[in-house]
Amino acid sequence: MVIRATHVIERLMQGHDLVSDTLRVSDDPNAPEAEILLVRGLSAATGFVINPGRNVVADLFRPRISPIPCDDLITME
Repeated sequence: MVIRATHVIERLMQGHDLVSDTLRVSDDPNAPEAEILLVRGLSAATGFVINPGRNVVADLFRPRISPIPCDDLITME
């Protein structure tokens, strides 16, 4: 998969999902209008979602990050 469009890369970097039916996707390397070029594995007719590392469980339950003092950690010697 080759992402050709700068705005698509920017959306990924902002953490947004990319859905193939909202983009110009092609498996033809000669299609200059393609925002995403599928090189191998998928065809242009296959739908897909690119998820930049989000977690469904985290989205639902919003886990909180809390610091743990080093004294509370158990070490093996």
